[in-house]
Amino acid sequence: MPSSDLFDNVNPVVLAVIAIAFAALTFSERLAQLEGKFRWIGASARWWSNRQIRKVRRDNLLERTRRRARDEAYASLDDRYRALNIRVDQLTEAMQKQRDDHDDELEAARLEHREDIRKTREEHNEEMASMRRELERKNEFIVRLFQWGHSARAKAALGGIDIDPMPENGSN
Repeated sequence: MPSSDLFDNVNPVVLAVIAIAFAALTFSERLAQLEGKFRWIGASARWWSNRQIRKVRRDNLLERTRRRARDEAYASLDDRYRALNIRVDQLTEAMQKQRDDHDDELEAARLEHREDIRKTREEHNEEMASMRRELERKNEFIVRLFQWGHSARAKAALGGIDIDPMPENGSN
């Protein structure tokens, strides 16, 4: 049965070579630049070339967009980082001021405590001095009283009067 197919009598190797040549020419720049009446032959090459150019432009646009978004994100992060650093610095200054104030208050309390101790010691020393003076005055009174009593007994004894000695410890 005779075949009416166009490619029945063609060697498959020849068909493969033609297909490879067509594919290679389809993607060639020279074929895309054909002018004149053979312009239709380079249509697929021009389509492929324009497709590649559009893809490169789209990729470049996408890369620029990504870069811009990344730069904006970094700028935003930098702004937040700077704001956080400013806040940390403010908090550090506030903490240092509180430490300084606390140290000042602590030093003032120490000085006040030392002054209180000094005043208490002075008051104690004055009280002790007052008590010593009172004790010395009482001792002096007691010594004079005993001296007077001794002198009175001695004078009475010279006059022939017998006087009992003073009782000890206030007992009769």
